[in-house]
Amino acid sequence: VALSVEEAIHIDIQNISFEYAGEEAADLFNIGSGTFLFTNCSFKGAKFIEPEADDGIWYGDAIYLYGDAQGSINNATFSENGLAGIQTDENSQLTLTGSSFSQNNASIGLFGNSNLVASKNTFQNNQSDDAVIAVYGESQLKLAENQFLNNETNALYAYDSSRVDVENNLFENNGTTEVDTIFLEDTAVGSFTDNTFQNNPRIALTLSGDSSAVIAKNLFEANGNEEGFAAFTVEGTASATLTDNTFHQNKGGAINLLGNAQASMENNTLSANMTWVSVYLEGNTKLTSTGNLFETSEGDAVYLTGQAELNSEGDSFLNNTEFAIDLAGQAQATVSNSIFEGNRSGIFLEENSYASISSSIFKNNQRSGIGFLGASKGFAKNNIIEGHSRNGIAAAGTSSPSIEENQLSHNGHGILLAETTTATLKGNTLKQNVHGIYIVTGSSPEILENIFESNDNDQTEGLEPNYE
Repeated sequence: VALSVEEAIHIDIQNISFEYAGEEAADLFNIGSGTFLFTNCSFKGAKFIEPEADDGIWYGDAIYLYGDAQGSINNATFSENGLAGIQTDENSQLTLTGSSFSQNNASIGLFGNSNLVASKNTFQNNQSDDAVIAVYGESQLKLAENQFLNNETNALYAYDSSRVDVENNLFENNGTTEVDTIFLEDTAVGSFTDNTFQNNPRIALTLSGDSSAVIAKNLFEANGNEEGFAAFTVEGTASATLTDNTFHQNKGGAINLLGNAQASMENNTLSANMTWVSVYLEGNTKLTSTGNLFETSEGDAVYLTGQAELNSEGDSFLNNTEFAIDLAGQAQATVSNSIFEGNRSGIFLEENSYASISSSIFKNNQRSGIGFLGASKGFAKNNIIEGHSRNGIAAAGTSSPSIEENQLSHNGHGILLAETTTATLKGNTLKQNVHGIYIVTGSSPEILENIFESNDNDQTEGLEPNYE
């Protein structure tokens, strides 16, 4: 160790470069008490050699803080340090400003109850088996106006019961095709506000374990890859709240919910996201979606399978290449007061899925508005459905939906009943469709008290047309 401080003194070091050139494992500074200030200094070459004993001391930090040490580092550079540029432990506190970190094994590690506030720093071209910044124990990290660029590892990894508050940072081209940019696990808690995540080759932000985060006003752009790694993933029993974020042209889609994860979304914009689905839910996941815009996805806007659940209120689904909402397995959806326009089709149910669809508008989707296929169940009630070349609503397979009090106009088939469906139709208004209700031989619907106005054919029976 070049300098070890264990007494309650103050040290003030300016304009000095420190470089370790020895062969033994070593730190440059150990500070366990008192206060300190480093200004315009550089720290290079702390040597790391893994100790042979299990309880051996790990050296290799440029600066190791512990005890109740507290201080500031301004305009410093950290490079080629074998373990980390800075490690904080126990109750130490650090303010870090205007510094740069490059080609370190790890830039910063936080342990114990330590606290770090880092602003206007640059973390670039670092490699590590851990992360550029790793946060453990009950330590707390605040990041503001930093840049994380071209790091071939996690930019940030939070473990245990740590807390991270991340605001107005740039994360660009971090991680690899096998490593995410930011990863929270265990019971770590995070807040992410006004950050930009772009061109990261895998997942920009992952919540795992029992972690949780509030995510607001961030830009996620061109992250992920075609292997299905979306910009943002929630897995395990983790949870997330997303507000006012933008997800644009992410290569592996926008959001994945896996396992038993839960998320709520409000006022987010998801546009032109790539691969076959923009938002993917599986397992026992739950998503509450309110007032979001899903537009111009390359595939489905939202796909649910397993026993996933979606509650959509006041969302807009516009011009998505495939389905706006596609349900399979035993997935369930509750959709109300939402708009579906210009998609290939609006909402489609397959297998044993279930949906309640009410008070929504389906307009000018390329093929159909709503489809109940397979053994799906549910109801469509009080919706406005118009301008579909094929079907306003289709019921096929062994599905048994209740279709009530909808207004269907200017569709090829207002309602199509195919295969062996046992759908119930009651109180619908069918106006100016080619066929008001088209019944395929073999289906056995219950048709009650519907209103027909100016259709080419009010009720037709015949062979099976295309119902997708």
